[in-house]
Amino acid sequence: MLLATAFACRSVGFDLEVDLFAEAPPVAEVPAASPFEVALFDERPTAELPAFLDLEEFGPVLLADRVRLAEGDGFLEVTVSDVIFSVDEPLSLTFDVQSLDGRWHVLGDEPGGYPAACTFVVDASTPAQSQADALRDCLRAVTVALGGADDFHVTVSGTTTDDDWEYRATYSLGTERPVELACTGPLGISAELREQAGSAEIVVEELSLAGYAAARDEAMSAVAFATTWIEGEPPLAGASGTTRVEAGEGRFVGAVVEPVDAVPGGITFVEGDVAPVSVWPADWAALAMDTLLADGSIEACDVRIHDATPNLSFVELSLVGSGEASRE
Repeated sequence: MLLATAFACRSVGFDLEVDLFAEAPPVAEVPAASPFEVALFDERPTAELPAFLDLEEFGPVLLADRVRLAEGDGFLEVTVSDVIFSVDEPLSLTFDVQSLDGRWHVLGDEPGGYPAACTFVVDASTPAQSQADALRDCLRAVTVALGGADDFHVTVSGTTTDDDWEYRATYSLGTERPVELACTGPLGISAELREQAGSAEIVVEELSLAGYAAARDEAMSAVAFATTWIEGEPPLAGASGTTRVEAGEGRFVGAVVEPVDAVPGGITFVEGDVAPVSVWPADWAALAMDTLLADGSIEACDVRIHDATPNLSFVELSLVGSGEASRE
């Protein structure tokens, strides 16, 4: 279905529209707080924390926070409590954040080196909130440099000149506002269509997201993104779009599309105001199609950041594009 119209003639242009949420993936509520304990001392200055973390949802959340932060609307929250600091000298803490499956989603920046923000110094006078803000800055810096992983773990280590020391704290990773998300899981092209495409030259001129976000009861910020990837290889980045809607309002993202019947009549769509979609890298359309035809996958998520709940909300996304297919 994705490319069937492209192969009927020797040379033909085609339009592409695929409903990314045709299967209606469940909307999950992101935990408001996910606590984990950091316990370091002179005989064990390094600790791995995956056993304390249940953060499968936080890859998309970190990406969405990054996108909204550019709009002045970041929502990631880190708190620290129960700090025990038995160290005479300053303690340098390093948080190493890694993807469990080795795959990071990347949105819009050239991936860089591991961020220096993930090493920070604390002492007995450092306020707990300053420690929390330092970890939040670290996670945001990792997201800028590497992207966001669907599942990740953290290793933390401490360095000090003291011979006998201890540092304990309970960190909690969460969100300042209620957050829901829905992800499609990997989507691909059927083997039959890949075989058909093998004898055709395909040039994809455009590939992006199009859809809308709407909220009935409360204001909401929404972020959507799609990435393409092949199993065992880094993702090829993709497209992302964001908008903010007030209560009873709907806005289009990427293009004006026809709202589905499920959107109640009490919602008014803002006309002539389409939130832009960012595509990265510039040739992602062609790279994405090559990936899909090579048995790769595309995956989309939408993240909804509510001002308050309960809030009946709707997000509809399609992958849209155009191109040309020809046979020798």
